[in-house]
Amino acid sequence: MKLRSKTIPAPKRHLFTNMAYCADCGKGMRYRSNRKGYVCGGYARFGNKACSSHVIKEEVLKQTIIHDIQSLMQQIDKEYYLKQLEEKEKQSQLSVQKKLDKINKQIDALKARKRKYIELLADEKITQ
Repeated sequence: MKLRSKTIPAPKRHLFTNMAYCADCGKGMRYRSNRKGYVCGGYARFGNKACSSHVIKEEVLKQTIIHDIQSLMQQIDKEYYLKQLEEKEKQSQLSVQKKLDKINKQIDALKARKRKYIELLADEKITQ
């Protein structure tokens, strides 16, 4: 029985497996190496009963996605986002400056207190 059994390797996951969907049946597209592209999951599993053979080549899919991303990048208003980043930077600088001023005031208060104790010690009003 061991000799007759088949070991089927696990299928490799590809970039767009189950991320691209069939337009007709809505099943996830699966990669097929013999077609060098993605096939409708319903057709791959159940054949013509479930769906027709919808295929999209992997290279075509990659180029389409790259083109879409590039067109979206061109539509982004870069100046608007730069202004927003500059405003956030100014706000963070202001908050850091406020914290720094508060710490400097605390340091000055501690220095004044130290001077006061040194004077009291010099006048021998307090001991070491």
